[in-house]
Amino acid sequence: MKDNRIKIISITLLLLFFIVGEVFGGSAHIAAAVDGQGQDANISQVAARAPYFVFFDTHGNFIEAVQNPAKDKSGGAGSAAAEFLAERGVKTVVAESFGSKMAQALSENHIEYFEKKGVAHVVVQTMYKK
Repeated sequence: MKDNRIKIISITLLLLFFIVGEVFGGSAHIAAAVDGQGQDANISQVAARAPYFVFFDTHGNFIEAVQNPAKDKSGGAGSAAAEFLAERGVKTVVAESFGSKMAQALSENHIEYFEKKGVAHVVVQTMYKK
């Protein structure tokens, strides 16, 4: 009886771990390269050198803003930014423009990219209205 309770508790905790991971850790599928820290920031002119990326779920809901770790690289910023986005589970990224190296790196990581202008959350919500 005690063994069964331990098994049930263990399975429940394991399921809870996966559910929480999917809801909070694995749901950032859309990124926008932006000039500011929040969802109200404007889409950046150049994706690889954008100061921040803002992340949204597949319904267009804002998740978080993160500083772009590739923005100050002396070379390879596009590839580094694409790798960063891939590691975060991004499937789609938006910016005003993408350099050829970043576009290639995004394609290699199976990430769609779109060139758009405007306020990040408005652009993303317009793209993903259901």
